[in-house]
Amino acid sequence: MTTAEFRPAEIPHAAMFQAPGRPLPLARRLAVHNQVVRGIRDYFFAEQFHEVPVTALADHLARVQLEGMIARGFNAVWCESEILPQGGKLEPKHLRGFKLIEVSQQDLDLDGLCDLAERMLKTVACTLSANLLGGMTVTRLDRMANSRHQRLTYRQALEVLSAKGWEIEFGEELPEPAKATLTRHCGNQPFFLTHLPVGLKMPGAAATGEGLDDAGLKVVSQQSAQWDQTRAGVITSAILVQHPDLVAILCANDNMALGAVAAITQSGRGDAIKVVGFDNISAVQGLIREGRILATADQHADLLAVYGIEFALEALSGGATQADKATPVDLVTIDSLE
Repeated sequence: MTTAEFRPAEIPHAAMFQAPGRPLPLARRLAVHNQVVRGIRDYFFAEQFHEVPVTALADHLARVQLEGMIARGFNAVWCESEILPQGGKLEPKHLRGFKLIEVSQQDLDLDGLCDLAERMLKTVACTLSANLLGGMTVTRLDRMANSRHQRLTYRQALEVLSAKGWEIEFGEELPEPAKATLTRHCGNQPFFLTHLPVGLKMPGAAATGEGLDDAGLKVVSQQSAQWDQTRAGVITSAILVQHPDLVAILCANDNMALGAVAAITQSGRGDAIKVVGFDNISAVQGLIREGRILATADQHADLLAVYGIEFALEALSGGATQADKATPVDLVTIDSLE
C-alpha cells in the first residue's frame, strides 16, 4: 500500500482485551473475537471497501489477490481468511482459529495508512460492550478511543530508547521489552512505528537493494513467496499485471525461480523478462541451457557442513575469537554449464 512500512507496536493489555490478572474465559474470549471481527467488517463496509472472496486458509497469499484487484482499477479492497493460533495450538482452552483480514487501497501514503488503521482501531474499540470486558479494560479502551495515536519513525524510537538506557544499533529488530518501553513512553496507548530499515521489512533485502542501485536498476516490488514454487508463481502473475514493463525477476532460491518462469511463460512474455535464481539445482540448469533462466548462484550447499566443522575446529584449537569466514559462491550461467 505504501513504500514506507509501518507496523503497530506491541499492543497494551487493554487492546488485547485481557482482564487484569487473569485470562478471559474461553466463551468470553470467543465473544470478544467475534465482536471485533464484526466491527472490522462493518467498518470497511462503511468506508466503501470492496470485499474480495478468498478460499480456505490464508497460505494461498490472499494479499496477492488484493493487489491484482487494485491493478484492475478497484480503489479499495479487503478480504477475510482463516489462520491458526500461534504455534497451532488446538487444545480446548484455545480458540481453534482466528480471522486474518487484509486490506489494500490505491494512492494511500504513509500518513493515510496510519489514519486508516487508527480510525479502524477506535471504531472497533467503541463497539465492545462494557459488560463483556469489565474492569480497567473499559477505561483503557475509552482512553485509546479518545486520544491520537502517536507515530514514531524507527530513528525516533531508537532515540527514545537510548535516552532510557537501551543500546540498540540501527537496523536491529526491537525486542519485545523495548516495544513495551515505547508503549509506556506513548502513555500506554497504541502507536505506529514507521520507516523501518529495509533489512527489517525483508531480511537480506538491504544489501541486494544497494547492489541493484549501483547497477542502475529500479526495484518495483519485493515480496516473500516463503521459498515455495507455487506461491512464487501466484506472486509473479500479480506483479506482471501491476508492472507491464518489468524486465527482470531476482529470486532468493531456485524453487521460486521455477514458479516465476512458469508464470512468465503463461503470460507469453518469456523472451522479455530475465529470471535469476539461487542454489543451482538440476531443474534450473536445464532451463538455463534453454535460455529461460539467465543465471543462478551455487553456494556449494554440500560443503557448508564441512566449512562449519573446519571453522569450529579452528576456533577450538586457536582459543581466540574467530572472524567471520567467507565461503565461495559461484555464478552459474549457460557459459559455465558448457
